[in-house]
Amino acid sequence: MLSTTKLMTAILAIEQQGSKLDQRITINSEMSNQIGQLSPDSALFGIKKGETYTLRDLLYGLLFVSGNDAAIAIAEALAGNLQQFVTEMNTKAQQLGMLDTHFVNPHGLLQNGQYSCAHDLALLGRFAMTMPTLHEISGEKAYYIPAGGNHPVRYLLNENQFLWWYPGVDGGKTGYDGASDFIQVMSVTRNHHHLIGVVMNTNNWWTDMRDLINWGFDTFAWVSPRIADAQSPIPYDGLWNYFAKDTIDTTIPTPDKGRYYIYTGFAIGGEIMGYFDAHGGLKTFGYPNSLVKASSTTVVIQQFQHGSIQCNTSKHACQKV
Repeated sequence: MLSTTKLMTAILAIEQQGSKLDQRITINSEMSNQIGQLSPDSALFGIKKGETYTLRDLLYGLLFVSGNDAAIAIAEALAGNLQQFVTEMNTKAQQLGMLDTHFVNPHGLLQNGQYSCAHDLALLGRFAMTMPTLHEISGEKAYYIPAGGNHPVRYLLNENQFLWWYPGVDGGKTGYDGASDFIQVMSVTRNHHHLIGVVMNTNNWWTDMRDLINWGFDTFAWVSPRIADAQSPIPYDGLWNYFAKDTIDTTIPTPDKGRYYIYTGFAIGGEIMGYFDAHGGLKTFGYPNSLVKASSTTVVIQQFQHGSIQCNTSKHACQKV
């Protein structure tokens, strides 16, 4: 729920304040008390009572480092209290057609009565990316806050790791739901096409989102965060190690007991896969680069990088052609 909530908080802040993002907000006692009630492992921007930031600074803290404290400060400053801000969030959700979403706080931490779904996250992401300021902030990689307002220099890096390695990413928000694992709302533009991708309850949010966006574009070049990280380190990559297994020969099982090769986006199965495996596999044929085609009622053929495999299903005989 984190992605949904923080994007909505940012939407309301930018809609309501418009050109006033440089207004200064001082962290008061009520904000400090609310922040003090956050769970010990809560993601924080790191603001303290008596410090002063611009609303723009707080938005970067909200979107770059998923600062739950920044969400509280924004809500308190703009609406006067958290409950009023949450009411405005739910009103906006209804206006956007998010009929299966309900907010109970401005930051998204788990709380009874707070929920959403992938469809609603997609609606929210699509609307958020129509807002130039929000699109720009969420798509930047770094932000500098000079010393002042009783706080030291702050230098923020965008923790949306997808932004650092996948071609065309220009905004979005990552999040974590302690009960259902990772959540992503991602904006990707390539070849004049703009897609909003959403994943929920995923165990590998680096490559699951990539595979989803690849499928959405339908024409893509496979890119691995493992390779990209070796060429240019991705910030905060040390927090996650499962993407290191994302090699070029990674496959996903298909319902018909076949294999989907994410490198080229095509699957193999049946007698073609049996012949493929028995005669050298990738070393001999390379990766599949077409769907299976039927040249007659009994003959099927599939193209690979280094030739094609043709099978007569009535005779159970295959050959390389």
